[in-house]
Parts: sequence; C-alpha cells; structure tokens
Amino acid sequence: RLDIHRKENLGRKRFEAIFSSLENLIEKGLKITLVMMNATQHAIEKWNLKERLAQLEKKPNFLATEVWPAYGHVVEFYSSDHCLAAWTDSGGVQEDMNLLGKPCLTSRFNTDRPETVMGNHGNILVPPINSDFITRVISGIVEDTSLLSSLANAKPLYGSEVGAKFASSIAPFVTDNHSPHRWSDEILGFGTDNSKMDITF
Repeated sequence: RLDIHRKENLGRKRFEAIFSSLENLIEKGLKITLVMMNATQHAIEKWNLKERLAQLEKKPNFLATEVWPAYGHVVEFYSSDHCLAAWTDSGGVQEDMNLLGKPCLTSRFNTDRPETVMGNHGNILVPPINSDFITRVISGIVEDTSLLSSLANAKPLYGSEVGAKFASSIAPFVTDNHSPHRWSDEILGFGTDNSKMDITF
C-alpha cells in the first residue's frame, strides 16, 4: 500500500522518481495499491502524469484508490494477509506498522520516528534519490524473505494500552485546568518576559 503526501516529496524531481519506481515495480509484477490523496492527485496533475497513471490502471497488479472512508479500513488491510508492507512517507504509518507487526518502507531522507528504524529495525528508509535507486531497494527488500520476516517481527516499541497511558499522563493537567503543553524555555526556568510586550517595533 503506497501513500505519498509530504510536501518535500511533491516537487517534480522526487515525485517523478517515486512515480517512475512505481511503474518499474508494477512492471516487475509487484502488486501495489496507490492511495490517491489530495496531494498525490495534485502532483500527478501538476507534473503531467495522468496518462502514465491511466496506463498503470490497465495493469492487473495495480490499483489506484480514493482515500478510504475510515482509518479502521486501513488498519484492517494492513493487518491482513493481502498487505505485505507499507510504502509511505507518513510519520504515523511508521508507528502503526510497528504496532501491527508489518514492514514499513519510508520514502524520506530522515524521519521523526527514528526509533522505528534504529530502535527495533521494523522500518527502512528508502530516500527518493532517483527511480533506479528506489526500484532496486524495494525490489531487494521484497525479494529477501528473511529480511521481510525480520522487519515484520520487530519488537513493538510503544508497549500496550498506549492510549490509556497517554490519557493518564495528561489527566493531572486537565483536572487542574492547565495546558499539558510547556515550552522548552519554561521547562528550563527562563519563563517569558512580558515587561516589554506593549512595545511596537
């Protein structure tokens, strides 16, 4: 299941590299479902890829789909035997794949979820350098059953009952009617100097 929506991947060079690698992987016989998010549709139109998408849609191993109505449908698909891995540039999907025990292939040069790459090795960064690079890396991962198994069996990072733990950590703030968010300068004891807030520059 492929979803691409981050702004840094929507420029011509990176998006065409990802799209061309999608074409290459379809040609190799991989089954891929592309989720047509608003950003994805915009990039396809902007970079004149509609005809190439139409050609892909004729292939029996490719499906372009609208955004699914409920995230429960996404989780159901990710959890099923029909999904080998997520190919994404999302941050949340990297976390979800860890919880669901499925491999994640992330089309980014870095990630704000480094624990999924370095902590439990369930996620592999596949930076959109060019289409040949992306094609070789994803093909290599998909064809290596031992690597796929290792990615799928990565240790869950976030434990159990994560929602309940989060709720209990913010409960004291809610009870006291305080914001659970604090700025770094407040935590370090610097506070905010309001004495000159009325000065117009």
